[in-house]
Amino acid sequence: MLAEADCPPAHRYLMVLDRASPGAVAITDRAVATYFAKERDRFDAASAAVTEAFLGRPQSATEASLIVAYCYADVLAGRRFEVAFDLDHPDVCEPTVAILRYGVVWGQIVSDILHHGWTQTAVIEFPVGLPHRIAGLPPDQIETHHSSRPRVGLCTTADWEEIATAPRLGRDALPTGS
Repeated sequence: MLAEADCPPAHRYLMVLDRASPGAVAITDRAVATYFAKERDRFDAASAAVTEAFLGRPQSATEASLIVAYCYADVLAGRRFEVAFDLDHPDVCEPTVAILRYGVVWGQIVSDILHHGWTQTAVIEFPVGLPHRIAGLPPDQIETHHSSRPRVGLCTTADWEEIATAPRLGRDALPTGS
C-alpha cells in the first residue's frame, strides 16, 4: 500500500491510456455481475456493498470508464482531480472536475480504491462534462501502439504546478511512487 502523501507531488497523477466504449462498459458490468453472483459468499460486507452500489448505479452521461496505467498510489473513491493535461506537454492542460467513483481490477472485481502499481479501470464522474482531452481519446484502443497516441494525466491543481515543472516528465516516464 502506498499513500498519496508518500508520493512526490510531481508523481501524483492518473495516467489515462484509454476510454472504454459503451460496449466495453457493458461487458465489464456483466462480468462484475457474473463474478459477484458466483462468489458473493466470499465477499466481506464492505466489498459486497461497494459491488452492489456499482451494479446499481444509474447509467450517466457524466461517467467515464478509463484505463489507467500504473496507479501512483492507493487512491480512494471520492478523490477529486481538477486538471486534465497532455503527458508529453504538461503545460497543455484544461480545468475539469473529475471524481473517482470505483476501480475495477481484472475486469470483474470492483473496489472503492485504485490500487498502487496496477493498470486498471477507473470509473470517474465528470459532473461538468468530459474534458476535451478525455473525450478525444479513441475508445477501446488499448491494444494499439501507445507511442503514437496521446496520453492524458488527471491531477489536482496543486500537483499540476509541480508536474508542469518536473524535468522528468515525458512519453516514457512513469511515476515510481518513491
